[in-house]
Amino acid sequence: MTLAILGGRPVRTTRLPYGRQSINDEDVRTAVEVLRSDWITTGPKVGEFEESFAACVGSRYAVSFSSGTAAMLFECGFNAISSYAGGSRVD
Repeated sequence: MTLAILGGRPVRTTRLPYGRQSINDEDVRTAVEVLRSDWITTGPKVGEFEESFAACVGSRYAVSFSSGTAAMLFECGFNAISSYAGGSRVD
């Protein structure tokens, strides 16, 4: 059997969808508002998002990151500090 990438027959004839977005007019207006402001990567909308997300998931706190990679790097650093300091609880 030859792999599809090497000219063989593909296992699937249709692509799998990677996800579905739900973006409404309010989302677009908010994004444009932020893009036109002086606060693209920091500022009041970041705090609003973190507070809203924390409330949505039932947590006292939430921290947002610019990417999944940035979040994983933070987590690795936090775990290193936490284990050095004798452990810590993360809620």
